Amino acid sequence: EIMQKQIDYCADHGIAFWAFDWYYPEGQNKTTPLNNALGLYLKAPNRQRLKFCLLVANHAGFRIGPKDWNTCCQKWIELFRQPTHLRLDGQPLLIFFSPEELQRAFGGVEGVRKALDSVRAKAKDAGLPGVAVAACTGPGGHLSNLARSGYTLLTGYNYNLGWQSGGGSQPFRKLIEGNERIVVGTNVFIPLPYVPVITAGWDRRPWEKGKLPPEKMSVWYPDRTPKLVEEFVRLGVRWLDKHPDKTTPQRLLLIYAWNENGEGGYLTPTAKDGTQYLKAVQRAITGDR
Repeated sequence: EIMQKQIDYCADHGIAFWAFDWYYPEGQNKTTPLNNALGLYLKAPNRQRLKFCLLVANHAGFRIGPKDWNTCCQKWIELFRQPTHLRLDGQPLLIFFSPEELQRAFGGVEGVRKALDSVRAKAKDAGLPGVAVAACTGPGGHLSNLARSGYTLLTGYNYNLGWQSGGGSQPFRKLIEGNERIVVGTNVFIPLPYVPVITAGWDRRPWEKGKLPPEKMSVWYPDRTPKLVEEFVRLGVRWLDKHPDKTTPQRLLLIYAWNENGEGGYLTPTAKDGTQYLKAVQRAITGDR
């Protein structure tokens, strides 16, 4: 019932899809409750209102390499076949959180290219037209390596400007300006279509307080408001308007995040704000005032 409500909240406010973090543990036990949300979504009777795709969270504890690759490919293809899976030009979208980890696992650019070729070949064997694969990244000369590795497009997870680097309390506008510089900086090097990311909040104090000394705690942005988030999303929409040659024909825009509540990046309704953040996003993407 809660999943149904969350789907309706998003669909009612103009959000088109969720990118579910998808986990494959490195240990012997390959099941994890971290994938429960996706399972609940797939059982929801109203899931047709909201598409989905996978963001493979291949970071520490969940790294994926050659020994697990074929098994993961089969699991992904099963999900690609779901009627609500997001597709770009008919191809299901698959996002990797860490292209760096994938490159380490497969021994370099050529190894990644062969791995991505293999998932596309398996998808075609399963009757799909291929797979659109995105890499989460930021600006820099390394982007040419991602193009040579066989990625279809580039995006990001979040640009929080201070994870585990200290910094204390900062104004939310600094987060907006920093993200804008990253997107503009990516333009300089961009060799592939780019999906901009809006980092709608960042505040890890619920997870870090009492566990890290103050000087090691992440920066946080406690003054965020629906109005500032709306302004932020409008910047992303304007980027799509100005750069149709640098993004996807589907004009994708990612927002971090739906429910990263422990990291301060969320749009979920709350007792304090109700649906004000969702309404702010809706105004921004529809152009309403």
